Order: sequence, then structure tokens, then C-alpha cells
Amino acid sequence: MTAAPIIDDELPALFAGLERTPLALCVSGGSDSMALMLLAARWAALPSVRSAWLASTSAAVDQGGGLVAATPSWVESTDHALGERRRRHVVVLTVDHGLRSEAAAEAAFVAHSAGSLGLVCSVLGWAGNKPASGVQAAAREARRNLLADEVRRESNWLAARTGLDGMPPRQRTLVMAHQQEDQAETFLMRLGRGSGLEGLGGMRPHDTVSRPPTAADPVSFEVGLLRPLLEVPKARLVATLRAAGTSWIEDRSNEDDRFERVRIRKALGTLEGLGLTAEKIALSARRLRDAEIGFVRLLDGRAPGVGSPHRIGAAFAELDMFASDFASRYTATRFLKRLLRLYGGEAKPADYSQLEALASLTQRPQSRAGIGKLTLGGCKIEVHGEHGRFMRVFREGAGEELPVAPLVPGQSVDWDGGRFRLTAAPSAQAGATVQALSMQGWANLKRAIPALARLRLPAAAIATLPVVIREGITVASPALDLAIGDGEGLDEAGVGGWRAYAGGLEKGFSAVFAGSREMAGRCEPGNTPR
Repeated sequence: MTAAPIIDDELPALFAGLERTPLALCVSGGSDSMALMLLAARWAALPSVRSAWLASTSAAVDQGGGLVAATPSWVESTDHALGERRRRHVVVLTVDHGLRSEAAAEAAFVAHSAGSLGLVCSVLGWAGNKPASGVQAAAREARRNLLADEVRRESNWLAARTGLDGMPPRQRTLVMAHQQEDQAETFLMRLGRGSGLEGLGGMRPHDTVSRPPTAADPVSFEVGLLRPLLEVPKARLVATLRAAGTSWIEDRSNEDDRFERVRIRKALGTLEGLGLTAEKIALSARRLRDAEIGFVRLLDGRAPGVGSPHRIGAAFAELDMFASDFASRYTATRFLKRLLRLYGGEAKPADYSQLEALASLTQRPQSRAGIGKLTLGGCKIEVHGEHGRFMRVFREGAGEELPVAPLVPGQSVDWDGGRFRLTAAPSAQAGATVQALSMQGWANLKRAIPALARLRLPAAAIATLPVVIREGITVASPALDLAIGDGEGLDEAGVGGWRAYAGGLEKGFSAVFAGSREMAGRCEPGNTPR
């Protein structure tokens, strides 16, 4: 049966809810992304969509007093006065990886095609040395980072200005062209690696791309990512292009058997003869993803403040292995994965197989007691209590070799991989840095406030907390204040002693522990779902 092209009546369902959301289409020039660009341009031109977008941008103003950063190419501006600036609803981003001689011409083709549809296009270049192996994976990562950084650039440009509708600027969302066969291929690739529920759910329709802090941007950055075509067969996208007389680029690497995805793609033809069609495989992935969403919500229900049997504090976590989170090896593995990412800071995450091995030990009293003390994923893990019931997790290293980062007045910094976010008020003095308290710093503090010795907190965990230093002197300890509030054993006199000490430190510094913001329910960048 010949596939039918996608008609305009289907577009509102494909892009539902995005009428007021600024979008950046990721277009390579292949048939899938060219179809995405064509469909998005047609959708954005629909009267109902256009009127909704124009209404949402009618209050755009500029109070920045002139440009403060490089202007993104898709921002139209005359004199930056009230009513003159309009943000583009849909823009196109394409990446020249520089891997093939024809790459520049292909990027130019995308830019020209975008222009013919009335869309502006930015061409992003992948600079630097290219890997000798794992080229496709490296290119995907580079593309993702370049795209996210371009959105970050626009966000920075708008940061000093009043946002649309008088609200903070709405961040642009990346839109990818992954379709039904891509989802089926992803499922089979992960099946070949022995993935579990998280991995076999395949690509998510709604996802995020995170970028770590940099010297210029000391706070991590997260971009929304959409895949509106995940349930659309490739044949319908090709039919749509042909019906519109639109050409596309055929990438020769899509026929290169050296790449795993190409081999899987060719194997799909054989599987279809057995009834294992891309449509049915993608359907299974969607149903497993639905189950995964339900599981994550149940896991989130065990978070602090919602009847959790665990203590998740700024310095350490105290886990009850009799709780339902440890009901099976799978639930324990997933729970431990999140906890270790929470406390492991910028350390390399533990492999799933390592987490699974640890989770296996939590299933029986004999093996729980045998865990003893170990280090995994940047965390120190200790088991104590009768029958090894309790597990304690905290950052390893006792503060040694943790980062030192400048803290500029009026700015925030994500410290130790985002384990803590510290903020300095605009009125704070300059010249401060953030670093770990250290064992020596904790010992000095207990000498200054002897009652702290009675506080039941692991010293090695306290030593990994951030403090604010200026000219070698601790001027603020906002994270320590959080941890002492989590501890036990401090009497009224001890509390008074700490408050007196903390009251003498500089004001205008605050700290937020990642665990109080979220329980890290998403996959981290580079941490492949299993």
C-alpha cells in the first residue's frame, strides 16, 4: 500500500500545544528532517497558529539599554524599542560536522531550503579534532551540544530584558525529526545490550538536553527537546516531500555496514517478514515507556516530604533497605542510580552493571551485612544497623580534590557537578570562591563550637560541603547550615552556639542542595538509559 502524505488537517495534532512556544528545528538535510521543516513551516503559517503566536509576542519589550551579547541570527530587530522586536516562532539549526567534503554544501542546501519556506537558518560548525573511532556517536553528541549551546546563547541574550508578556523569556525548544523506524531501531539496539524498562522505552517524545556549567556560564543549562514524529512512518514523510516537490540529501553513511544502526535498519526488513514490523516494535517501546513513566512517578512518591522512609540530607542520605524502593533488584538498582548521581557530584557515574550488583546485595540480610563500606560513582557507601538494615550514602573524598570556583556578586555557580548551587547577592563583596570545607575545616569548626562534636553527622560527609572563602578565611557556610539542620544530637546550647557563629559570618550567600530541587528522575547526559 502506498503511503499517504501528511495533510494540513493533521498538523495541529502533531504540534499540539506549541502555538506559543519558540521552536528550533534540528535539520540535517535528510528526508526526515526536511519533512519536519516543511511540516513545521506549514503549521506555523496556519491562521490559528500565527494569531496565537503574534498575540503572545505583542508585549515584547527591550529594557536592556542596547545589546549585551551576540544577537542570535533569528532575532529580528530594528531599534529594539517597544513593539519593534519580534522573536521568530520557528527557526532552523543545521550542523556542519566537517567530516565529509560535501558537508558545507549540504548545510548551505538546508539554509537555502529554509529560506524558501520563510524560515531563518543558523549553520553551526563542529570545530576541533575529530575521533578516529566511534564517529557517529561523537557526531551525535557534538550536534546535541552545539544545538543546546545555541539556545543558551539566545537565552543569555534575552536574560537582561523583560520577557514576552511581561514574564521571563520563554526558552526555545529543540525539535528533532526522529520517526517510527528510528524508534524501532533504538529499541532493537538497546535490546541487544540487555537493557531494562528504562532503555526499552526508547526515545521519549518529550526530553531534555543538559549542558554543564562553563567559565562564562557557571550555572548548568537545560533545554527542552521534542520529537513530534515518533509515531509517524518514514514512508509518510517521504510521501509528503514528494507531494510538495521538495528534495532532500541522501547520506552515504546510511548504507555503511560499519555502523550498528545501519545494520539494525537492514535487519528490520527481515524481521518484518516475521511480523515484527517497525510499527509494532515502536508500539511495544511506547507501552514500555508508559510503564516506565508510572514507575518513576511511584519512585518519586518516595521522595522526602511524601512519606519517605529515607532521610535525604544535604550532607548524606540514610536509606532504609526494608522500604519498598528495595523490594526487588530492579527497583533497588533504579533507586540507587538516582541517589548516587545526586551525591556523586562531578564524578563519573557508576555503570549500570555495578549498580545492579550492589542492588543484588540489598535483597537478603546476609548479603546486606556483607556490603560493609565501598566507593561507587563518586560516593562512599556504608551499611549499618541490625541485619544491615540501613545504608548511608555521601560524597567520597572527605573534601579532597573537589573543585574551587569563583563566586561573583549577583551570580550563581553550580558546584561539584551541580551537587550544590551557591548564590551571591549583588551586595556581596567580590573576591569570594567556593570550595570544600575539608576535614581540617570541620575540625577547626568543632574547636570553635565544641557542642558540634555531639552532632551525629559523618565527618567525611561534612567535609565535602561547600563553604565560601575569601583571602583564606571562611566568610559563609550556607550549605553547612542546611546539614546541621538535618543532623541529630545537638542540644539547645549547641544550636545556640552554631547560630551565634553563623550570625557572625557575612550575609548575602545562599546554598541549595540538588536533592531539595529534584530527585534526579531523568537520565543524565551521556548516561545511556538501560
